Amino acid sequence: MKRQEALYREGSRFEFVITEAALRWHAEDLVALVPQFDRLLSLGTLPNVRIQVLPLDASSGQVQSHGFLLYEESEEPRVIVETYTREIVLTDSDEVLSYRTIHQRFVERALSETESRDFLQALRRRIDGRS
Repeated sequence: MKRQEALYREGSRFEFVITEAALRWHAEDLVALVPQFDRLLSLGTLPNVRIQVLPLDASSGQVQSHGFLLYEESEEPRVIVETYTREIVLTDSDEVLSYRTIHQRFVERALSETESRDFLQALRRRIDGRS
């Protein structure tokens, strides 16, 4: 919950690129996904939040092997790599630059914000219809 509070902090800006594979993958009950899609769609209306979907057919030039968070709000930018067992914090400038470059590639190849919103709404309707 603490992470989510930052979304409403004045002066904060967030860019999310979510792979289509992550959106379509469901290990459990489909019904549980509907509120998650609603939350993404709601957050996407905030003026300081940009949500984009990286489609499966987009050539990213980069294998997406793990999630990561790129923080640039401080004098010392950092990347948090999310693994199954822990989070790894990277502060080395070369490593941060690598992740910044990867993020930019994903942004460039992702759907626009409007296309992403339409995609999320369509996928939500499809899932809700099957649940």
